[in-house]
Amino acid sequence: MKHEAHAVVMPRTMAARHYIDLPGRGLRNLYVFESPKNDKRLAVFGQVCFWHLMLAEGNPEIRRYILRSDYSGDVSASDAVDVHFVDETVERWYFSRRGLPKEDQCPYPIIIKSEAQIRAAGLLPQNWRFLCAARTRAHGKYAGKELLVLSGLLEDRDTIALSEVIAQPGIDVAIMLAAVAQQLAVGALRTELKKQLFSRRSLLSRSAK
Repeated sequence: MKHEAHAVVMPRTMAARHYIDLPGRGLRNLYVFESPKNDKRLAVFGQVCFWHLMLAEGNPEIRRYILRSDYSGDVSASDAVDVHFVDETVERWYFSRRGLPKEDQCPYPIIIKSEAQIRAAGLLPQNWRFLCAARTRAHGKYAGKELLVLSGLLEDRDTIALSEVIAQPGIDVAIMLAAVAQQLAVGALRTELKKQLFSRRSLLSRSAK
């Protein structure tokens, strides 16, 4: 999907070489990405971890997640993430069974996340990678006008195509895409993301209260 985008994000730097050279990495791929939910750049190992965190970005029940490696500085801790939910509960997610702590050493329920769950999620992971990137491109830009336009378009309509939303006069396309992504992430808007790629043809609607 090609759009003319005007919003520009200032890059946040990270010493990727530090993570590449860590002995605990093994043969796992390194993924570096901007996390809108945490408002920071993260580095994680392994595609199962990366794709589950993309799903977490799109889950409105999740407020934020914290890499255990941020606490300890130990690369092996990147196998675990503490996930904080809106209802104040916390889970510890593992992306492999390697190095699992004894249950009495963890204050939170331990959840094992698998590759099979990623496959069952259909196009959700890829769509949330795109939507997170849309938010990153407009990071720090005020979206008040775009949100107001979006709200007005849905005031008397059940659904509206993204193509019409981004064609509105006087809006910044990149900021509007970021605003739509943010509203989907918090559950204020909904669209089909599991079976269809997010595109101009995507139909947006307000979520049921």
